[in-house]
Amino acid sequence: MLGGALALLLSCARAHESTGARRLASCLLRLQKGQLIKVPPNASAQLKQRVRYGQPLPIRWAAHAKFGTSASPLPGAQCREDVGAYRQTCCVVDETGIPFDHVLVNGTFERIYALSKPAASGATNGSVPPPSQNASGLRCYPRLVIFGAQKAGSTALAALLAESGPVKFARRKELHYFDQASIWCRGTLPYLTKFPPLEPAPPPFAPGLAPRAGEFVTAEATPFYI
Repeated sequence: MLGGALALLLSCARAHESTGARRLASCLLRLQKGQLIKVPPNASAQLKQRVRYGQPLPIRWAAHAKFGTSASPLPGAQCREDVGAYRQTCCVVDETGIPFDHVLVNGTFERIYALSKPAASGATNGSVPPPSQNASGLRCYPRLVIFGAQKAGSTALAALLAESGPVKFARRKELHYFDQASIWCRGTLPYLTKFPPLEPAPPPFAPGLAPRAGEFVTAEATPFYI
């Protein structure tokens, strides 16, 4: 179950998606330090040149998780609601190979994989083993979001919450998933990889269910959301 604040942020982000698309000529995937791109064996010359020189890769706008239905719209991920005692919404994410569609000049697409970890054995010729073989753990949408205001102590509040309760924040502060079209257009999967994995996976929520050892509330802080 999504919290009220998070559901509101998702609604606002989707409402402005078409406006963001008009402002953003194309979505760009920029290679981060230590990140690799797995390309298909028949990769285009455009893709090979962009990867070789570390140029931003134009990609098709990626999918976002939609909840309230049993089917997951995310390629290579399984998502579910009401996970654990804190009723979080979580997905099994294969962080070793997040799929994107590289956009060619003629408007066609070719599938690539953004690798943030070394390719697993068997990941050759542009293929990546399915999530069941490479799953990087259950990662949850934030149940707690600190979204304002700027210069109002959000960093101190996040530190206090992380120290005093079962709360874990994203690896870095200010993810800008909901307010920057250049990040929103990459979809849900890259966003979820910013959060610590919930391991072992807790059972579905049930009344009276107590938190398991190591279970925590996923959180993030981006004051620029308001």
